[in-house]
Amino acid sequence: ATAEARMKAGQGAFSVNGTTLNESDFPDGIIHLDVLAPLTSEYADKQKIIAYDYYSTKGGAISKKSKYPAELCRMFDIWFATEEVIEGSGLYCESFVYGIYGKEWVYTDETKTRFEQIIPDWWDSSSNYYLYKYSRWEHDFGLFDNMMIGGQGNNLARQLGYIKNNIPYAIEGFPAALLKFTIDEQSVITSKYQDIQSYVMEMRSKYIAGIESIDDTWDTYCETLRQMGIDDVIAAYQSAYDRWNQ
Repeated sequence: ATAEARMKAGQGAFSVNGTTLNESDFPDGIIHLDVLAPLTSEYADKQKIIAYDYYSTKGGAISKKSKYPAELCRMFDIWFATEEVIEGSGLYCESFVYGIYGKEWVYTDETKTRFEQIIPDWWDSSSNYYLYKYSRWEHDFGLFDNMMIGGQGNNLARQLGYIKNNIPYAIEGFPAALLKFTIDEQSVITSKYQDIQSYVMEMRSKYIAGIESIDDTWDTYCETLRQMGIDDVIAAYQSAYDRWNQ
């Protein structure tokens, strides 16, 4: 709440995902938001960012007590429908994210890469809030083209910013969700990795805020990670990765 209030008061230059601004928060009524491109430094002279991990090992099941297995299977098919399943129904795979086509969103170009949400006049907040409150059907499965450009205000500005300043510099990273660990490997990760992540985040914040000096404490920082078991965690991931490659 504090961050959002300061952003609306014009006291911020950078923000993280989750801070929402509307047209009314800018003097000229036009959204002025962008996405920061990857930076370079004395250690890295190439602009690059790790691409989004599209892989998941999540699954779903229909209980044997379900009264509507046939209807559910028809709904699951819609998860992968790139065309309208029945003319006039407004049902595509995107319906689970944006709602019914023609009622809650429409395409705005022939290539079907741009869309616009249909927001009622009485709604006075972010279009993204409306999407989650009234339109979106939550789901974790199926096909969804995340490159559709649409929405209004903050959401649209962010998408255009991704296309201009993030996607050109994206590099593929191995999706760790595909790895399968042995009982011993999972035990090492479970017992050590969470504390390591917490320590890394704590020190990152201190370095950014200037509370700690990287030059003075870097060796101590690395030694602390080794004592916490970072080498064991890396070995567990490496072993699982080697099995995957075989």
